[in-house]
Amino acid sequence: MNVNDFILARVAEDEDVARSAWPARARLLRECEGYRAILEGCVDTCTLDGCDNDMARSVIAALARIWLNHPDYDPKWSDMDAETLADCPDGQ
Repeated sequence: MNVNDFILARVAEDEDVARSAWPARARLLRECEGYRAILEGCVDTCTLDGCDNDMARSVIAALARIWLNHPDYDPKWSDMDAETLADCPDGQ
């Protein structure tokens, strides 16, 4: 699983929670929509050869850290470099 797939899976889980009778569901659904838009914007700045955009790498790493305690979280995503992100563009 790459970092993009990890983030999208966590967002999908949060959306499932938001669709329950939880009082803050509208806010959580907007938050999920925002995370997806942020990730898409960052991935769009990368190429199939990797990501040499420091800001995009930092944002993707920060998004992934939201779910730091999830069992699928990979600690190497905390300090991502271009090599780590090489498999990330377009959610591949």
